[in-house]
Amino acid sequence: MEQRGDGRGPSQILVGGIIVALIPAVGFDLAHSYESGYADAYGYPTDLINLQLGSVFQAVTALILFVLVVYNVAFIVSFLWGKPGPMTYYFGVPLGLAALGISFVLIYGSHWQHWIWFFLTPTLLGLVFLALPFLTQRQHRTLTAKITAQVAAEREGLTRTLHARVVTRLGFGALLLIAAVIVLVGWANALGEAAALNQRDYLVLNVSGHQEVLLRVYGTEAIFAPLETRHHTLQQRIIIHDLSQSLSLEWQSIGPLNLDPTNRHR
Repeated sequence: MEQRGDGRGPSQILVGGIIVALIPAVGFDLAHSYESGYADAYGYPTDLINLQLGSVFQAVTALILFVLVVYNVAFIVSFLWGKPGPMTYYFGVPLGLAALGISFVLIYGSHWQHWIWFFLTPTLLGLVFLALPFLTQRQHRTLTAKITAQVAAEREGLTRTLHARVVTRLGFGALLLIAAVIVLVGWANALGEAAALNQRDYLVLNVSGHQEVLLRVYGTEAIFAPLETRHHTLQQRIIIHDLSQSLSLEWQSIGPLNLDPTNRHR
């Protein structure tokens, strides 16, 4: 297919156009995904989420910075490394999958119930990838020969599949962009949930002998949940106050609160 005078092929122009068009939409999706993770941790409906323009701008700014950092790191690595060979491909994919799993461990920290499957799934998939040459390339004796043959077989197989047609139509960069968006949305959701799980300081409203904890503010609506002081947890009830009226709130370091639904009825 004919290239333009600036030397860029159709796939590069398409990827660039997709990136520019997706930045506002992905920024909104990231902000909503973060708030969804936060809402899921506290147990209030995601329908109550009402994103403000500032939150979307923050998400778009973070997205642009992330893209710039990844682009520059990838450029430096490609400049220093050169063309990757079979060994790089063989070890790079499992290491990338393991890094993806470890990222969720770092986000959730000690809350292992939340990161266990995010860690095990890509890590086990990477181990399967590492074991393939030993299972499918038994005719080769050395490890290098097994890996080289396996990588060649996988690349040859990709040229005859639906994946190859998609890569030809969109370009490999577009597929990486789609995968990156999915990962970013997952990270945003995990960060929102982890923020709720690790929160220590809350604004508390004293009402008629009981306390209500402020969870989130969307516009003029404030979402509260009653505090069960004896069990150090939140009741499964949501109260919405209108901030157009005066409310007296005080900071209290009462977290992290017990957000485990199985412990809320003790």
